[in-house]
Amino acid sequence: MPKSTSISIEEHEAEESYFVSMTDIMVGLLFIFIIIIMYFSMQINNEPVVSQSIHNEVLAERDFLQSELDKLEDKYNEQITRIEELQSENEKLKERDRRRVNEFDTAERLKTRIKNLIDKNLALRVNVRELKVEVVRILEKLEFSPREKQIDDPQTSLVDEVATLVRLLKGLKVDAFKQYVNEADNRLEQILKDMQELMSEAGFKVEIVPEQGILRLSNNLLFPNAVSDIVPGTPAYEAATNLAKSLKTVLPCFTRGEISAPNRSRNCNPSAAFIEAVFIEGHTDNVPVLVEIEPGVKNNLDLSAKRATNTYRRLVEAEPDLIKLQSVGKKPVLNIAAFGETRPIADNETKQGKDKNRRIDVRILMYTPRSEHISNIQKLVPIQ
Repeated sequence: MPKSTSISIEEHEAEESYFVSMTDIMVGLLFIFIIIIMYFSMQINNEPVVSQSIHNEVLAERDFLQSELDKLEDKYNEQITRIEELQSENEKLKERDRRRVNEFDTAERLKTRIKNLIDKNLALRVNVRELKVEVVRILEKLEFSPREKQIDDPQTSLVDEVATLVRLLKGLKVDAFKQYVNEADNRLEQILKDMQELMSEAGFKVEIVPEQGILRLSNNLLFPNAVSDIVPGTPAYEAATNLAKSLKTVLPCFTRGEISAPNRSRNCNPSAAFIEAVFIEGHTDNVPVLVEIEPGVKNNLDLSAKRATNTYRRLVEAEPDLIKLQSVGKKPVLNIAAFGETRPIADNETKQGKDKNRRIDVRILMYTPRSEHISNIQKLVPIQ
């Protein structure tokens, strides 16, 4: 047999051997698979078998329990909702309680305020009654009989008591104003008399006119005819010097300023009567000025103004503090006025009359306040 044929037979035998081996392997795997299936089958068969009726009962029980569970869940949700409602109601109650606490606090504050108002009302009533008593006392002291004498009527309201007090005060203001004016007039007359006495003690006779508030220096004390100068060593010079001293002695009690006596004591001015102005007034007779007798003097008005100016000058030279005397309104009280021949006090047809008309008048004007300002004026003088 040829060689190629021999190879083919061997190869064919080898291939058959290969397939036999593969078949054995597959058979073995199949056997194992069958064994595994049988095992699981046996396991399944070992499970207990449940009848259809029991199965149905189990399902019914499950459905019943599920239904009960749903009901419980619904009840749970209802309880949750109720709890939320109760929480909301609780918050409302808390808020109401807070409001009630605030209302209680407010009520307590109102009670306290009402009590304070009642106490103040009682205090005011007492003060009003005390004022009424004092007003009536003052009015009676001033010889003014008030109609309202009832002071402590418990049935009278506070408003009525205040109204009564206002009426009494109005009467008091009217009478107080009259009293103040009378006191000021009396004080003015005393001022003039004091100055007249001081001038007399110095050897100078002066005249006073209380109703006009005038201290008068006649012609023979000051200026000869057609003369306006005050020359040292002359009677006019001495008279003006002593007039300055008299003003400096008397006026501080009735003026304001740094040398004002009422700033320190009420003893010299108990009625708080103040001087508004002191005018140094120049007057002449009716003899006309035909020529310019001195520079700037061409007529009687010029002459009277020059005499008043020179007198004023001598006063402040002798007593410089006079310019510090002030009125209530803190204006200088010392002033100058000129009238020429327009205000004669005697007949200009006689020499004696002409001599009287040539004069210097020191006119004092007292301050007259409005009635409602009297108390403010009185406060300018300290109470001792």
